[in-house]
Amino acid sequence: MVHQFMNISESCTTDRNCAANEVCDSGRCKDPCTIKGSCGLNAQCTVSRHRKQCVCPQDFTGNPEVECVR
Repeated sequence: MVHQFMNISESCTTDRNCAANEVCDSGRCKDPCTIKGSCGLNAQCTVSRHRKQCVCPQDFTGNPEVECVR
């Protein structure tokens, strides 16, 4: 049986070896939002199709990759 998704303890070679909300980082499936510095200060991180997206929360502006300010 082939597993559709792998968990964080399993190894990977590409993002396709991981769940849609994970990336292959250093041979392991990980949530890219948990990787230090994935988004800027005060930004919110979400993941879809192996890609992280950083956005500033409501009432904040700025570059979500760097910093969101009120």
